[in-house]
Amino acid sequence: MKRKRVYSVIPKPSPPAVASDYLGYFPDIVTQLLKNKPTAQVVLYIRVSARSQFDRGTNKGQETECVTILEQLGVSNIKIFREVVAGWELLEPCRSRLIAAAELAEKSDGVVVASNTQRFLRNEYYSRDDFKRVPTVAEFDSLLARLNKFAPTTRLMTLLDPDLTPGEIRGVESRWGQKRTGKKGGRPKKKSPGHRNLRRRVLLPLVKELHQQGKSARQIVHSIKEFCIENSFDLPNQSTINSWIRKYLS
Repeated sequence: MKRKRVYSVIPKPSPPAVASDYLGYFPDIVTQLLKNKPTAQVVLYIRVSARSQFDRGTNKGQETECVTILEQLGVSNIKIFREVVAGWELLEPCRSRLIAAAELAEKSDGVVVASNTQRFLRNEYYSRDDFKRVPTVAEFDSLLARLNKFAPTTRLMTLLDPDLTPGEIRGVESRWGQKRTGKKGGRPKKKSPGHRNLRRRVLLPLVKELHQQGKSARQIVHSIKEFCIENSFDLPNQSTINSWIRKYLS
């Protein structure tokens, strides 16, 4: 049985949530919003899991597609807030950019939008092998309770149906990534003999950053888990992380 993540603030057990009970569907309200509140600020929230992911431009496909959708819906007053944080992280100081986005939107009775539910929140036990897990009621309650301290009237909304399944979200985001990189999809290729070296080269800058923050090997493994899932890397164990630290970061 998987262990509770060390940074979790979510009581267990909690049933799976229906995302649309917490998040609005922006295309349903955009016409009324633009008509009744033409000065309302639409704030686009872009989240990726790790700094190295952001540095490689992984977020650009997400951002480009979201801006395109918003413009097609007639929205021109768009502010973009970007954040690097795992989808399950809720404790301070995490989510400072989402809070700032909500505060800005509240000033004009605007909204914060993201491409899909997982950009706002993921189940803390989400994994590559168990990617169908959805956020729980308690996780949504915890996220909204945090936001309500700073921007109690701001609404969170998605550009895609908030009740899309994790598999459907993965399919959409994969297509967006393929469009950005020009690579085609299809059945995953077998790992090449050098895939472990590639994994180390990609993950080492992130491990270095977390190590310099004083995080233990166990905490580093937890922090990079979602990044590994999204990039199809095998998650290194604690002994591997300690080995990297001794060999390359000492």
